[in-house]
Amino acid sequence: ITLATGAGKTNSQSGDMTLRDITAANLIVENLGPSAGDIVLASGVVTGTESGSSVVLAAQGGAFINHAGANALVAPNGRWIVYSTSPDANTLDDLPGAPYYDTVYNPADPKSFPVDGDRFAYSAAPVLTVRAADISRDYGEFNPQLTFTTTGFIGGDDPALATEGEPFLSTTADIDSAAGQYAIIRLTKIGTNGWNASGDLGAV
Repeated sequence: ITLATGAGKTNSQSGDMTLRDITAANLIVENLGPSAGDIVLASGVVTGTESGSSVVLAAQGGAFINHAGANALVAPNGRWIVYSTSPDANTLDDLPGAPYYDTVYNPADPKSFPVDGDRFAYSAAPVLTVRAADISRDYGEFNPQLTFTTTGFIGGDDPALATEGEPFLSTTADIDSAAGQYAIIRLTKIGTNGWNASGDLGAV
């Protein structure tokens, strides 16, 4: 189901697309109009029965508005993907799915996606800033626990999704290190959900 761009047409206005109770082997719904049109789930359940990305909803320049609750999208043998601009504009109504940022819908390859699972895919590209906390100790002592703060999450994201691997921070300062200042560095990366990252070093 496609609302096309209207490119080259004299009149090319567009609006929202509203869905209710659909079951199909594979379902692709594209709101590609020139205005910021939304995709709205008004009621019922949208189901894709095949494997892979069996439900793909793409509000390329708009939002995803769900009024049908936590079970509005069902893909029992595969997964669903919902494209929109930003979680701040969406209404999820408890529909569970993991975010993926800095990506746009590709009408030429609608079912391809770089990670697994049910996903909310956003063109927004938030930048997370990881700041290692400065610490101090006396010569000959062990390092205190290394800690950090992360800022820049949007849309109620779970900070636990942002980091991979342990330990997260490291420093070359050990119990035998001479007095002085040593950098605290980040060893692991920002998670695989499309966040961009900047880092601020701490110091011992």
